[in-house]
Amino acid sequence: MRSMSRILLLLFLAVPFGLFAEPVSKQSLDLTEWDRKSSVSLDGDWAFWPRSLPSGEGKLLKVPGSWNSLMGSADGWGSYQLTVHFPEPAPRDLALYVTMINSASEVLWNGATVWKTGVWAPTVAQFTPDRRTGVVSLETKPGDNLLEIRVSSWGDFNAGLTEPLHLGTLTGLINERNTDIISTVFIFGCLLIMGVYHLGLFAFRPQDWGALWFGLLSIFLGLRGLLFGPSYIADLLPTVNWEIMMKIGYLTFSAPTLLLGLFIRETFPQQTPRWFLPVLLVGAGGYGAMNLLLPAAWYSPSLPWFQAYVGVTAVIVCWILGRAIWNKELGSGLFLAGFLLFFATVVNDILKTNLFIPTPYLSPIGLVAFLIFQSLVMLRKFTAAFADSERYARHLARLNTSLERFIPKEVLSFLQKESIVEIELGDHCEQPMSVMFVDIRDFTTLSETMTPQENFKFINSYLRRMGPVVRRHNGFVDKYMGDGIMALFPGPAQDAIDAALAVRAALVEYNHHRVKSGYPAIRVGVGVHRGPLMLGTIGENQRMDSTVISDTVNAASRLEGLTKKFGCDILISGETVEALGLDAASGYKLEYLDEETVKGRKRPLKVYLLSPLV
Repeated sequence: MRSMSRILLLLFLAVPFGLFAEPVSKQSLDLTEWDRKSSVSLDGDWAFWPRSLPSGEGKLLKVPGSWNSLMGSADGWGSYQLTVHFPEPAPRDLALYVTMINSASEVLWNGATVWKTGVWAPTVAQFTPDRRTGVVSLETKPGDNLLEIRVSSWGDFNAGLTEPLHLGTLTGLINERNTDIISTVFIFGCLLIMGVYHLGLFAFRPQDWGALWFGLLSIFLGLRGLLFGPSYIADLLPTVNWEIMMKIGYLTFSAPTLLLGLFIRETFPQQTPRWFLPVLLVGAGGYGAMNLLLPAAWYSPSLPWFQAYVGVTAVIVCWILGRAIWNKELGSGLFLAGFLLFFATVVNDILKTNLFIPTPYLSPIGLVAFLIFQSLVMLRKFTAAFADSERYARHLARLNTSLERFIPKEVLSFLQKESIVEIELGDHCEQPMSVMFVDIRDFTTLSETMTPQENFKFINSYLRRMGPVVRRHNGFVDKYMGDGIMALFPGPAQDAIDAALAVRAALVEYNHHRVKSGYPAIRVGVGVHRGPLMLGTIGENQRMDSTVISDTVNAASRLEGLTKKFGCDILISGETVEALGLDAASGYKLEYLDEETVKGRKRPLKVYLLSPLV
């Protein structure tokens, strides 16, 4: 079953990459002409003895590669040999760069042990696996030198010399290994920063689940580079159990598949079918659970099947992204380009894991490239969102300006609200104000001589002149009541009195234009009263309005009505005169008329006539 799964995986992933060249046979390696300027990769055919120490003629086994084909499985032990020939005199300062060997090994050079990883043993009871790399010095001699490597493995997917070994100068190989470590740590650092950045985005905006999935994806793939690179993490944590390292390592296969799928689903929810989530949870989630809960002997042999599942999932993701492009979702083209580049590196890693190609693991680099494309997508979305926000801001500014025509901004200020959306039913405040009522005399008789259209034109022409007068004197119009105006003045009483006189002056000018145009002049009555009042919102949840509730309002309205009785145009109350003060009152022409008991009020009103100074 395992061989069949590998064949299927090869057909699905390897065929598009073409045929891979066979390595040159190096069962015996002649380095007579070697210039020592660069390291030598010891790939090719080695002598191999399955489940035996070297004796007699061994079988040929390709290195790097697994012994599974000769052994029948990954479990067991065996011995490798390669003869290396040096000229006279033999070069000094030589070393061997031992890369990852699955799963425990002992390296001998001319019969002497120079390197050990874990505990090599011919039985599983004596065997202790480990993952480690390093550079070891070699004492060379002219002529043939024998390199022997004894390997044992139980519970891994592939076993043997699955990575190329390098022969070179000690300084050169140390630099080569350090370069590998630096590049691995650098890529991990980039992915860790991006992961923490996206996790921070999720912390500050918990509804953005895509940031969480992408942050975890970056961290898992960065960790994968540490585990399957030059094994730097094993050098930092030498006491970590091999089984734990295996679980984490295999989890870097399954978890990124699940996280990438969830990220795609969150980014393009309209294009992702409902059945995609169960496919992710059953496939990637199920294999991830196997990694965590079962020993390596259970989940490691299943890896080729999971890798084939990854290929199928990638095709589904491409289909989802294709739908997004078809439906012209913003950034979907760049997203697909980045994903295809990332998927190409994932395919490389799958082929590398199955020993089809001798390349390094590239998926962390592919993710960095994907991040670059993703940043371009985010840039496009940001610029589009910024343009939308500017458009919405302009729209809201126009909307707020329009709303102020219906609910004065002064009402918001009194209610201590920043915006109209903050106003709730029952909000109110209480403070002393001056209230002014202005009403057109005989409007009913006048309107009967006009059509409805002429009525509206006349009223708006009149109010267009009176509204600015109120605002120029620090007041605001609370209500237009047909031909009447109710205005509030939160400042000193002098504002309301000045506004009343200004209304009279504006009316004189308006009548001049009316008479000149052939229309009759109009008369108005003005009443001003000052006192405490309550301003707030009334109504119900679906319809509310701002209003003023107070005896002050009733008194101002009654004063306006008394202008008909006294045959004048402006009346103010005694309370208004008192609020004005003696010094300020001396600047106006005020005449006390009488005390009046008006409807709805027990206490009589002192009534004053306000006339312009000549």
